[in-house]
Amino acid sequence: EWSELQRRNEEEGYKFHHSDLMQLCVIKNSDLPEGHPLRKYKGRFVYRGDIVKDQDGLYAMFQELGSSPPSMEAGKAAACLGCFDGYICEASDADQAYIQAEFTGRDTYIKLPKDRWPESWKTHNPPLVNPWCRMKKCLYGHPDSGGMWEEHCERILKDRGFARVPEWPSCFVHPEK
Repeated sequence: EWSELQRRNEEEGYKFHHSDLMQLCVIKNSDLPEGHPLRKYKGRFVYRGDIVKDQDGLYAMFQELGSSPPSMEAGKAAACLGCFDGYICEASDADQAYIQAEFTGRDTYIKLPKDRWPESWKTHNPPLVNPWCRMKKCLYGHPDSGGMWEEHCERILKDRGFARVPEWPSCFVHPEK
């Protein structure tokens, strides 16, 4: 409950950020004719990064972790290498990418839309008035999620023997593959 977060701030100096979630629904490939197999609805919850406040109600400051997406040159170089005998070039997007990474920033709370509350919240005694959830996974919309996702990916690639390509952010090579 919001009142508990405020009490912890007043008594313990507890520092945190908070914002809302926003539900989005779009038609992917909406330019295709109805009935086309690639035209489909896509839903997503995003963190309202445009209205993040701190425990005192002031606009929040962030670590500015910023991600470093590969450059156009890196993509062209990889595609070129894939044209040579013995090489294969593949590209893929990660499903539900950000929520694979742990959120490691300042304690951050989100307010779920009422239509997404678990049943236990609806029948809670005493009734819940303003419940908040602590964010444990990165979400689209949070200013630091891209940097945390990048750190997560880099850690996994290094654990699997890949090394970063010097001077090319987010580009890795494997010495044997």
